[in-house]
Amino acid sequence: MITSDNWDAYGPEILAQERITELEKANQALRTEIRDANVLHTLSTRYIEGIDSHFICQEIIDAAIAITKADKRNIQLLDQSTGKLKIVVHKSFDLPFLKFFESVDAGEATTCRTAMERMERVIIEDVTRSPIFVGSDALEVLLTEGVRSI
Repeated sequence: MITSDNWDAYGPEILAQERITELEKANQALRTEIRDANVLHTLSTRYIEGIDSHFICQEIIDAAIAITKADKRNIQLLDQSTGKLKIVVHKSFDLPFLKFFESVDAGEATTCRTAMERMERVIIEDVTRSPIFVGSDALEVLLTEGVRSI
């Protein structure tokens, strides 16, 4: 970094090059945000147009993986008749995980249930330290599946 103490050694050319590099990085970050916003806009438009909800959920999973670079994803929706959350689409989960979480009842230790009850996004940085999972059967399933954060 150029300071007033080393200005003479570097000169304005190097300062300008550093600034150009910073601006190029910021420009790339903005292009990525715009691309991601366009993907989400397209998905919401397709939903409004009445395209099959399973197909839309599958596209949401694909977009979420691309945007967050996550290894695995699932979407659970509330079954109004039973009050349970059910996995409607998923990517990269093994059968034991899917069987365990295929239907989540009220009070069960899951992030999705907690998010639904709180009506806000829930982020778990370390499942082994989360009060949601400590001492639950769900923690063993998550760890076996290789899930460490949600």
